[in-house]
Amino acid sequence: MKKLLLTIAFLTLSSIAFPQIQTLGESQVKIDVEDQVTIRPYENKGFILVQKAFDEKAKKKITWRFTLYNYDLSEEWTKNVVLEEGYYYGKMDYYNGNIMILFWYSDNEGGYSNSTTFTIATINSDGAVSQKEFVLKSATKKYTLFF
Repeated sequence: MKKLLLTIAFLTLSSIAFPQIQTLGESQVKIDVEDQVTIRPYENKGFILVQKAFDEKAKKKITWRFTLYNYDLSEEWTKNVVLEEGYYYGKMDYYNGNIMILFWYSDNEGGYSNSTTFTIATINSDGAVSQKEFVLKSATKKYTLFF
């Protein structure tokens, strides 16, 4: 009887002591099976989901999709960078709300061959996307390109 009273008292007190846990709403992001996906933090605004999307309509082109999600998992914006096939995502950095993205070109599927070509794309704080291709005088490895 003593155990029963202690058990009832414990259950009563524990339901008072531990508040109810609220579940957060669910969000779903649909990603194609063939897409390559990376997640990068973005200042204090949330995170950017980076997707390499293959588009059958655009032959020899790859669309890199950058989607900003806030910490409530609500989509803030989506920006696309379209490049020729053979470019690989290298690095992303940000400064004062501007995002800089490095892509390097490789004729090797693994992306590790020497290359003299890379592209830098930017998404500025107003949401405008721009990109520029650079060609170096001599070959360099991907890990020697920094900004």
